[in-house]
Amino acid sequence: MLDYSRDRRTANSYVHRDRIGYRRIIHERIPLERIDEQDAAFYRDNQARSDHYISLQGEREAYFRDNPCTVMLFTCMDGRERDTARALGIPPGAENIYATAGNKIGDVNLVLCKEIQARIDRASAAGKRVLILFTTHESWSKRETDSCAAWGNQSRLAAEDADMQVRRFNVDYVDRDGSGRVTKRHVIAIRLNSYTDTESRVWYGTGGRTVDPMAFVQRMTDRIDNVAGYDTRAVTAEILTRFRDVFPYSDDRFEGLSEQAWEAVLRQMAGMAEANVRYIRQAAKLNPADLKHGHREKRVLVGRGWEMYDDPNEYFIVSDFTPELLREGKIAVTYVLKNSILDMIEGRPGLHVPIHINVPYDRERPGDRGGSIRHAMGLGRALRADWLERLGTPDKRMAFIIELKHALQHDGVDIEKLPLPVWDALNERLFDALKFYISVMPRDTRLLELVATGDDL
Repeated sequence: MLDYSRDRRTANSYVHRDRIGYRRIIHERIPLERIDEQDAAFYRDNQARSDHYISLQGEREAYFRDNPCTVMLFTCMDGRERDTARALGIPPGAENIYATAGNKIGDVNLVLCKEIQARIDRASAAGKRVLILFTTHESWSKRETDSCAAWGNQSRLAAEDADMQVRRFNVDYVDRDGSGRVTKRHVIAIRLNSYTDTESRVWYGTGGRTVDPMAFVQRMTDRIDNVAGYDTRAVTAEILTRFRDVFPYSDDRFEGLSEQAWEAVLRQMAGMAEANVRYIRQAAKLNPADLKHGHREKRVLVGRGWEMYDDPNEYFIVSDFTPELLREGKIAVTYVLKNSILDMIEGRPGLHVPIHINVPYDRERPGDRGGSIRHAMGLGRALRADWLERLGTPDKRMAFIIELKHALQHDGVDIEKLPLPVWDALNERLFDALKFYISVMPRDTRLLELVATGDDL
């Protein structure tokens, strides 16, 4: 049993200890010169992201002050969903993002229940509630082939599961009196459906009714001649009216709220839809080749604190509360490995699959950094051990390579014409292509502190 405990010599040192005794000290950041240059660039880029995050503190405070709910955003780990918060006008860090394959959070997830309760406690202390946005996704133009892979492109099944989870959220997190009447509501949960190639986030209310921002985009286009210069404020009142119709005060999810509180929640939701209208118009200006089709992710981000990494189709994000971490990690790594092979075919650098594991910590809480390091190291050890098992024998390695061949064929690649260096890399350096990195970050800066690599696991 591995253990991480504070080294008595320095306040910031943590010692890897097992039956052999003290083996390695993990303390300050690892120099970036020690790691692959492609991955060192990822951590150097984080400095700019951290600076941007800090610069938005006033915007986050204003969002928190001006709205009645804090936001928990549940999405698929699909890289095309990384910009969902931006598409809804939520400042980075003002939301909490939870990502799993197909948003499959399980029937009983005690880790997630604890996380939701912690968010409720913080919101309640500030006189607010928690707004859970549970988001499914599909492709508008390629529904049968380019929607949610975790659901086999069967969007109806994804929607049914999401609706069930939303109902549970709305029932579970309330206070009731002796007669069962709701006296206080802590959570309001809504299902959204994201169309990855149009950027529209559709809100689902009662009786199958929806608020579709695309309808307002089209209406604005009809109203003015200069499409590029339209102003979404022209239909703000219409958007709010539509929300009142789709999410009436009689909706069970608002039971326990005053009519004034209901109106305030609707205004927050309508503000997100209005921001989405603007975002859709931006996407409409892109070339078709720039739209989000297929999986093009290059990195796997595991754990928490990745809200600033909202570049669409660049990263898989796998949250650490998922009950299927190893399975979902395998899905993400397989896609990134496939994309790395495609890069090799086009003459770019060889096999390279970075897996970044991160856990935030509070600088004001003594020992919190150490706990975050222990948790991140545990995640890294589990993922690395799983891949050692998957690729541990020639037969297992060949079975996985065959799986990769099928994935490449699905993308239209003629595997019979793959260059010899690709096969050599797969046969000889497959596990070595997986690069594990362990980091922690202060919650208030989101500055990554690289503390370990795969050699330390």
